[in-house]
Amino acid sequence: MVVDVCCVVGCNTSKNTNRDLSFHKFPVISKATTKRLIAAVGRRNDRSFRPEKATICCRHFSDECFTPVNGPIVGRRLKKNYLPTLNLPSSTSAQPNISQIEITSGENDAMV
Repeated sequence: MVVDVCCVVGCNTSKNTNRDLSFHKFPVISKATTKRLIAAVGRRNDRSFRPEKATICCRHFSDECFTPVNGPIVGRRLKKNYLPTLNLPSSTSAQPNISQIEITSGENDAMV
């Protein structure tokens, strides 16, 4: 069984131990933006980290990054143009604000 685990370095949340948290696909966008995001979450841009398989918990996104979802599953959906900016490793504090960028692939709006 695959368990969602937050890929942000220093964050020890998993769906197993934190059922109240939502987990979202790692935003895989352009190569340049993805490279910045990998650094922002404290990961190395090498073969040991696979962003297309990674998830990030909701603790790293501000409330404005979500839209409510009603229906059979009630919850929040991550908006397409928003990226993680909260509770990131301290070494990334000098990075520019990347909370909202233009994303051209429409694949980032699914809840995990």
